Amino acid sequence: AYINPTRQQFVEALKSICDLRMFGPGYVAQDTLDRGLARFCEENGPFDVVIGDEFSLLRPDMVSEERKHDHSFYFHACRFDPLLIHMGTDYFTFLKGYRGLRVIALLQTDYYNFSEAYESMLEEVADYVVCWGREFLIKKAQVPQVAVEGMAQNRQIHKAWTDRYYNFVTRNERRILSTPHFVAPTEMSQRPLAHRRSDWSVVGADYDSRVLARQKLDGAGLTRTGKFIPYIFALAARLHFHPYNKYWAIAFLNSIFFKALRDARYGFTCGSIMQWPIRKYFEIPGSGAVLVAERCNGWDALGFVHGENAVGCGASDILDAHQWLARDPERAQAIAASGNRLVRDLHTTQARGKQIKDSLERILDGRFEGSFWEGGQLRYRGEVQVATEGR
Repeated sequence: AYINPTRQQFVEALKSICDLRMFGPGYVAQDTLDRGLARFCEENGPFDVVIGDEFSLLRPDMVSEERKHDHSFYFHACRFDPLLIHMGTDYFTFLKGYRGLRVIALLQTDYYNFSEAYESMLEEVADYVVCWGREFLIKKAQVPQVAVEGMAQNRQIHKAWTDRYYNFVTRNERRILSTPHFVAPTEMSQRPLAHRRSDWSVVGADYDSRVLARQKLDGAGLTRTGKFIPYIFALAARLHFHPYNKYWAIAFLNSIFFKALRDARYGFTCGSIMQWPIRKYFEIPGSGAVLVAERCNGWDALGFVHGENAVGCGASDILDAHQWLARDPERAQAIAASGNRLVRDLHTTQARGKQIKDSLERILDGRFEGSFWEGGQLRYRGEVQVATEGR
């Protein structure tokens, strides 16, 4: 389990579209694990597709006996011996020799510091990749220098940021199943804005825009949920308590995060210096609040329309956005409802499952040349979109 639930929800998305068999520590008995993945496939296959994730990208030469501890779980919770993560070397070896369809999902990858080693291993074991498409990315040189000169977090990200991932998806667009974030049905809410106790939520990491938005909202005396969350992390650090590798701690942090979203009428977020379409772009409207956010990469592609299902707004203008929304509660509620429908129809676990299924079927039929998002729809390269009027 991760503090970001995408990985677990990806499994649920797959379960909704196919007969899924899982292999690995925590999923099969020890004797099945000992017999290996090749034997598992022989006994349970044949399979249409084998899907791995980041833990499949471990070449045997990367994990010696001395280095096993380097690959143990630290920011994740698991119910098996953490050292078994080195079994990723077995997955890599299997995939390298497997003659069927091989797909690697990179939905837990920090794309900004995508490594040369990752790229090299993908070329060895991945026929197709489930990941963000180029429409959700910008090149490092496109970031204004003023943004780089902001807070320390922006500078740290910018220093580690390379264009390697951007270049990878550009070169391999025919192999990309473009897959942005998504939310589970349990995260959805349609609670009316009038029944919410607070004006705003601005939760998450201290990106420059979020810090500025909090300062402006607090200075104006507006109510804001989740103010106590940073103190929880500060207390954990003071007590030398690590919250990210315990199931109960992850569940607790997620519950208070979701409560903060559901208790606020409006939610502000940003995609950091990289302008990423991070998960909060879907969590906020999914929670039934009005999404007020800096326009991320792929804003239009994902279906967001300013004033219709979201409000595109920089942190410096957040008080103007508040006044505009507060003056017309009916308009604010309509935007919230429209944003909620957008997420429900296009960006839930079930929706992603159907999109992935369609892509996989196209691959198996030899009709897939890559996918991308445009105008709130998943599109396929090589297909002509024909608009018909009055039909």
